[in-house]
Amino acid sequence: MVIGIYKLVKTVALLAAGFFLGYLIKPDNHQEWVDFLDQTRDDPHNHFLRLIMEHVLALSLGKLEMFRIGVFLYAGLFSIEGVGLLFDRKWAEWLVIITTAGFIPFEIYEVAEHVTWIRYWGVLITNIVVLIYLCFRLRRMAVVKRERQILTPASAAPQPSPPPKVQPS
Repeated sequence: MVIGIYKLVKTVALLAAGFFLGYLIKPDNHQEWVDFLDQTRDDPHNHFLRLIMEHVLALSLGKLEMFRIGVFLYAGLFSIEGVGLLFDRKWAEWLVIITTAGFIPFEIYEVAEHVTWIRYWGVLITNIVVLIYLCFRLRRMAVVKRERQILTPASAAPQPSPPPKVQPS
């Protein structure tokens, strides 16, 4: 349940980022933001604005559009995972396991290239913990299901009653 809610919160954040990128892609708006950040650039301690200036606005409009599409696809994946987990669907757990495991090599690469404790180590460790938890949960559910099948023999299961015989008149 908690992981499902977490996925849906990330979906909302990604959707907001995607709509902001759509706003930013328009040439007039893009130039407004560049001008605004140039005016506020005098504050050397404002790392967030410098990050936006150096990374996001330095991209071409075509790359921003591709990034925006990726953000919306990622938001869609998170929303599917989150809703599936909230409704306790097994396929959603498998989907989360596969996607989480698929991103771990990229996260390890990022940790190796850009060591920052909070951003990369936190995300990497969180994703590994979620992956281990879901694998353990799926394994435990399979064992419980198998034990129930062993304890409930087929003969003890209720048999459907035969259809009533119709007497010719």
